[in-house]
Amino acid sequence: LVSSFVYDCMQTMTSKATRKRRRTCTDDDESYFESYSDPQCHLHMILDTRRTKAYQEALQRNSSFISGKVVLDVGAGTGILSLFACQAGAKLVHAVEASDIVNHMRRIISDNNVVDKVQVHNVPVEKLQLQGSVDCIVSEWMGYGLMTEWMLPSVIAARNRWLRKDGLMFPERVHMFIIPVGQTQAESWYDVMKLYGVDMDRMVHQEYENMIGKMVCHDIAPEEVMGIQAKLFELDLRTVQEEDLQSLKGKFSCECIGRGDVFGFCIWFNALFPAQVELDTAPFEAPTHWLQTVLYVKPFQVEQSDVIQGSIEFRRNTEENRCMCVDLQYTSNGHSEHSHSFTEFHVQSCEFIVVVVCVMSNEVDKGLILAIINYLRRKVYTSDYPSDVCEIIENADVYPDKDLYDIYIDGLGKKASSNPTPIDKEKAEQLKTEGNLLMQQGEFRKALEKYNEAIKLFKNPTFFCNRAAAFSKLEGHQMAVQDCLKAIQMDSNYGKAYGRLGLAYSCMNRFTEAVNAYKKALELDPDNESFINNLNIAEERLRNPGNQGNSNPTMRGFFPELSTLVNNPEFFNVLSNIMEQPPMREFMSSIMGNSEGFTSSPTDMYDLLQASQRLASIIQQQHPSFADLLRREFDNRRPDTNGSQQSGNEKSDEDAKKDGTQGNRKDDGKDGENDDNASKN
Repeated sequence: LVSSFVYDCMQTMTSKATRKRRRTCTDDDESYFESYSDPQCHLHMILDTRRTKAYQEALQRNSSFISGKVVLDVGAGTGILSLFACQAGAKLVHAVEASDIVNHMRRIISDNNVVDKVQVHNVPVEKLQLQGSVDCIVSEWMGYGLMTEWMLPSVIAARNRWLRKDGLMFPERVHMFIIPVGQTQAESWYDVMKLYGVDMDRMVHQEYENMIGKMVCHDIAPEEVMGIQAKLFELDLRTVQEEDLQSLKGKFSCECIGRGDVFGFCIWFNALFPAQVELDTAPFEAPTHWLQTVLYVKPFQVEQSDVIQGSIEFRRNTEENRCMCVDLQYTSNGHSEHSHSFTEFHVQSCEFIVVVVCVMSNEVDKGLILAIINYLRRKVYTSDYPSDVCEIIENADVYPDKDLYDIYIDGLGKKASSNPTPIDKEKAEQLKTEGNLLMQQGEFRKALEKYNEAIKLFKNPTFFCNRAAAFSKLEGHQMAVQDCLKAIQMDSNYGKAYGRLGLAYSCMNRFTEAVNAYKKALELDPDNESFINNLNIAEERLRNPGNQGNSNPTMRGFFPELSTLVNNPEFFNVLSNIMEQPPMREFMSSIMGNSEGFTSSPTDMYDLLQASQRLASIIQQQHPSFADLLRREFDNRRPDTNGSQQSGNEKSDEDAKKDGTQGNRKDDGKDGENDDNASKN
């Protein structure tokens, strides 16, 4: 696996023939189809497990509809989506592929014993001749930055000609997003000082200056994000027409979440399939071969809470019809407008191979491959590739007496210069403490900045988990999810990270994932009543998906459901009895008598508060059991200081501070802190 992909990576960067996952630009269809004749292109796509499994899951979830039906696969490639359709019970699949990879597809179909179900058509879909209609169209038409390759018009043409009115599209909708980002690459120049004591930081600025006005496709880390995302537009694949694609426009307004320089705007898409299957290529999700696309601009400085507003237009390149052009206009805090036009597209050749690393379970294997990729990237920067390097790698004769794996193992632990120093760790810890204090004070954006600075110095699971809490407070739930996943990746026994992950998923109405996160949190901390209550709420949302209400469980869960109380026989009987009692009748009469002309003045509000206290006193004195019922309902939904919910038996953070206890939370012992104390974690 290692030698195969490293060899392919080397060829990608040295050969003039394009061996990337996709063509970024070409001026004619013949060259476009020729680029897809290479099996390596398709291997990169298939090994993108998030992409491939999303299609497989979507087709499987719709098997009741697909069973016995006719499916059209546009741009079938090796035929893997056609095979998924057969797995879902399709009676007949038309696999349309214009490139020479079709010769491999026919053999693959034969190997999987579905020759009687899959008909292969080696023509562009525009020249396809079919009798009758189809029930489903499946196509993986999305390119870098969504529209590169401009394949969607072919899918639309097929839909207009053959899809039944009640047919399904896979995917059926796509959304496009944008977010400002800071520094995203060129870190290797910073390493020169660590390695040799020579300052070459100015080369970082030169590299960024060379990128201005270019579209670059690579992986964006959550800590590089500088604002809250904005949706640019939505395409409904069931109704969109080719003329709608001539100019795809969107406006955006992104609030900044950190202080620093914005170097560009990151764009990405998510694809939605029937039966609620989603494929999201956001920087907050696990990487896909699409990565993200960054539109590099002249760097400009922003402060916390600054607002960047602008508009963007995607157009087809008139000179190279498989390419896209992007026009961007933006302002920061109402200052002068800036405009950029992007026509040049670049792809970092090695980045998508990380997708292969992500599916490997052995951490050392991952490190080995990443080390090789990093080595290759450095070689590309120095343009120091001998012509026979691919043969050297293939024949593996550089170190004939020692396995490459052993060489890598021997080298582990020798990269002290890239590790954080004790001073870095101490400074990061101080920044985390300052961030925690700001969180207590409600200064969530300032806290976020402190956590950002801490993570740059020292990547610690606690820092990521704390930053997730700040993101959640700022409604940046996707970023909170990514930070929780990062914390869990670093410490798989971090219960609080799973709890916060469940909260973030709940706020996004992704209750299946929330339930799984809360269950894992309870495996690690089975007595945590906050996790128990939140799990119950998430499971209730799954059972009753139409009753969403406020999607934020922190607020929504605080108030008892009216239907729960009214349907409670004890509540109904006690309430009826209370209303018949003289003290209550007198109270209600006094309230009704004072209701006319109520203006919400301070005096009126004071009278209402006094009346509420009197009502509580009457209920407590005359019907203590009813008071206990109400108390139980509210206590079970009272939010704790971490944004989850706790029962009346669990101590709040403030109560825990007063008596020196930890409530019902266990100290995970990972960083020597009381894990339930908000002032420390």
